[in-house]
Amino acid sequence: MAKETENPEDRELAIERASILRPILELDRVGNDVGPLLLAAAEEMGVFRSSV
Repeated sequence: MAKETENPEDRELAIERASILRPILELDRVGNDVGPLLLAAAEEMGVFRSSV
């Protein structure tokens, strides 16, 4: 259940980031090297790799 104080912009950002990260998590689950993908995701999201 969503909070009344939830910011729609925050929700949209979370959905966008989830769509970027989901494929990386799937690859990591089967043991693939995801280092380069994490770096690309960080650049796309405008955050440090360690934040991803």
